[in-house]
Amino acid sequence: NVYLSTALFSEEGETAYAWGSNTWGELSDGTRAPRDAPAALFPDYPTTTTTAALAFGALHSAAIINGSLYTCGRNLNGELGLGFTSGRAETWQQPSLVGN
Repeated sequence: NVYLSTALFSEEGETAYAWGSNTWGELSDGTRAPRDAPAALFPDYPTTTTTAALAFGALHSAAIINGSLYTCGRNLNGELGLGFTSGRAETWQQPSLVGN
C-alpha cells in the first residue's frame, strides 16, 4: 500500500489541489476514496477563500483558510490537534484557532 498524498496550489494561489491514496481522508473531500488526478482540496470552501498555508503528513493534512486552521485525516496520535484520537475524513476546524 502507498500511503502518500500530494498537493499543489493553482496558478492563482487560492485553490489547492490534491491527489493520492486518501486512505484516512487526508485529501479533505469527505471520503476515503483514492484520487489519481488533481481535485480541489478543502472543496467545501469557495475559490474566493484565502488559503495561506498547507501542510501534509503521510496520513493527514492541514490548511489555514481565512485565518482559521482546518485539519483532516488519520489522528492516531492526536496529529489533528482536536483533543481526541479518532480520524476524520471530513474537514474539521480547530476550535482553539479560529480566525476573525
